[in-house]
Formats: sequence, C-alpha cells, structure tokens
Amino acid sequence: MSESLYEVELLYIQNSGGGNYIVEALNRRGQDIRLSFSDVEGVDVVTGGKAFETRNIFLQLSEDQDRVCNIRFAYPVNLQVAFSGRISITCF
Repeated sequence: MSESLYEVELLYIQNSGGGNYIVEALNRRGQDIRLSFSDVEGVDVVTGGKAFETRNIFLQLSEDQDRVCNIRFAYPVNLQVAFSGRISITCF
C-alpha cells in the first residue's frame, strides 16, 4: 500500500498501542488526510535525498498516554506514505 500526499504542512503520527497507528496530514488547502494502520512494527521518516525544514516538532513518548509525533514543516512538502510491516514516510 502506498499513498502520495501533496503540499503537506502538518504531519501527525499517533500510536494508541498494540501496533495501531494513525497518520494524519493537513495540506495547505486545509484538506485533512487520515490513514489508519494495524499490526505495525514501527515508523520510519526518511528525507529521500530531498532536504526539508521544520518549523517545530512535538514528541510525546509517555508510557501512560498515546505516543504522538507532530511535525509542522516550514514550507509545504510532498510525502509518500508506504506500508509493508513498517510505515515508511518519504519526502519527494
């Protein structure tokens, strides 16, 4: 499974436990794309050889709450989200 996301300004990744993940992206037109995954081993975020800047990054890695990664990009980027046991998010 592979999905291309264009002009993404905000990327949100949440793990609610048990290998269940939600990847949510907000693009510059205000469209919200939400992808849900089950039985995930982990998440990789790869630049794909293309540099990007972030405005801010928030990580919540508490054992008591859902694990969250929130990335706001300095300018819109194009992302490829692929899944094959692991979620791979690549900038292109």
